[in-house]
Amino acid sequence: MNYFFVAGFDFGTSYSKVVIQEQLTKIQKVVIFDQEHGALFPSYVKVSKGRISGPDDDAKGTIVSYPKLLAADAVVKSPVFQSVTSLNAAELMSLVAAKDKRQFAELVLIRYFLSVIQGIHSFIQRSRDWSNFDTSTDPLVIQIAVPTGLMDKADRKVESLMRNCLCAATNYDDLHLGGESSSTVKQLNEALDLWNGMNKEEQSPLLDRCVTYPEVAAGVQPILQSRNVREGKYITLDVGAGTIDLNIFHKWTRFDNARPLDYWACEVKPLGFSRLEKTSTHARTQVHEISVNTIPESLLKKQLETAIHSVIRQAFEFEPSLSAWDRETFAYMWGGGSEHPAYGECFLEVMQKFNIGIHMINQLPVPNNDLILPNGLKFGRIAIAYGLSYYHVNLRSIRLPSSIEKFSELYGLKNSYHSATVASPPNYSYEDCSCRGNPSCFKCGGSGHIKIEV
Repeated sequence: MNYFFVAGFDFGTSYSKVVIQEQLTKIQKVVIFDQEHGALFPSYVKVSKGRISGPDDDAKGTIVSYPKLLAADAVVKSPVFQSVTSLNAAELMSLVAAKDKRQFAELVLIRYFLSVIQGIHSFIQRSRDWSNFDTSTDPLVIQIAVPTGLMDKADRKVESLMRNCLCAATNYDDLHLGGESSSTVKQLNEALDLWNGMNKEEQSPLLDRCVTYPEVAAGVQPILQSRNVREGKYITLDVGAGTIDLNIFHKWTRFDNARPLDYWACEVKPLGFSRLEKTSTHARTQVHEISVNTIPESLLKKQLETAIHSVIRQAFEFEPSLSAWDRETFAYMWGGGSEHPAYGECFLEVMQKFNIGIHMINQLPVPNNDLILPNGLKFGRIAIAYGLSYYHVNLRSIRLPSSIEKFSELYGLKNSYHSATVASPPNYSYEDCSCRGNPSCFKCGGSGHIKIEV
C-alpha cells in the first residue's frame, strides 16, 4: 500500500464537491473533475432508452436534475420535493423499465456515484504527488453527507438507500466494470444485484469504505477541524439548493475540557435556493438547475425566521442565560445559495431580535493548512467536503440532538435546563462599539456591542 485516501464527498443538490485527503501525509486537495466542470460537479444524469449517462458524458438524453431530492422523495409517503424533472415521472421510468420511484432512484444514484468515483480516481492519477496510485492496493474511503434531519422516521430509509447505491457503485468500479461514463440499465441493475447478493461478511469491507454522515451534522466539521477559529458559541446556516441546515454548538479548545464540542441544536428545512421564486437577476445559470415548488421571498423569510427561532429556542434550553450570549458568539453562513440577500438579512434580523451578541455574519475562513482552492471557488462551497475528508474514526462523535441523541442523554440531566424559555426579547438593546470587535476592548469585551438599557 502506497496511500490511504479519504474522499469527503458533499453530495449537493445542484453541485457535488469532493476533497481528497491522503491520511499518511495529510495532504489535502480539492478534486478537479475536468476542464469543463472544475471542482463543482453538476448533480444530474441523462436518461435515454435503456441507458443512463453521467454529466461528464456527451450522450444525448433527458436531463434528470437533483438526484438527491429524487432519492429523498422515493422513500417517503408524502414527498417533500416535487417537479424535479421537466417530464412526467412515469415517462422517465418507462425509458429505463423502472417499476417504481425507488428503483428509478437507485439506477440514477448508482450511475451518478460511478461518475464521481471515476472522477476521483482520474484526479488522483493526474496528481504528481500520487501518480503511482493503484486502485487494487491503495484503499479509498468515501465519506458522503446524506440529507437526514428533514424527514424524521424516513431518514434511515434515505440513508440506507444512498449507502447501498454508493456501495454498489464502489464494488462495480472495483471489479473494473464501471469504467465508462455511460451505463446500460442492465449494467446498473447488475451492479445492484452484485451488492445485494453478498453476505454480511462480504459486504463488511465495502461498508467500511462507504461511510454516510448526517449532512446537517457535517456542517459542524469545517469549524471543528479548523485551527483558525476561536473558542465560543457558533450559529451556522448552510444554504443549499434544496434545504437549509442550521446548527448551534459550543466549540472548546482548552486542553482541560474532555469534549471538544457541545452540540446543542439543529434544524433542517426545505427552504433552499431552488425553492425560492426566481427573479430576472437570479435566473438559473445552468440547464440542469430548476426551481422546485417555488415560494415567494417574503414567505421564505417568514419560514426561515421560524426555523431560526426554533433552533435558538432549543439552544437556550442548554444555555438559558441571555447574558451568556452577549459575547463569544459567532455566526457563519455558507453554501451555494448563501449570497442571496434574503438569507443573510433574515439570519441577522432574528439574531438581533434576541439580542444575541452578533453584529455581522462571517464567511468561513480558509483553513490554515495546505488546502489550495481552485480559482474562482470560495471555501464555503466545499466546506462540507473538507470536513468529511478526515477519516471517520477521527471525526468527533457528533449526533443530531433532536432525532438521534438528546443532550441530556449525552451529558446527563444536570447539564440540561428544561425550564428555560425564550418568551420574548429582553428589555435592552445594543449599539456598535467603536472598536469593531477588538478582542482586547475593555468596553465591550470583544463582542463589538455595548449593552444599552431600554
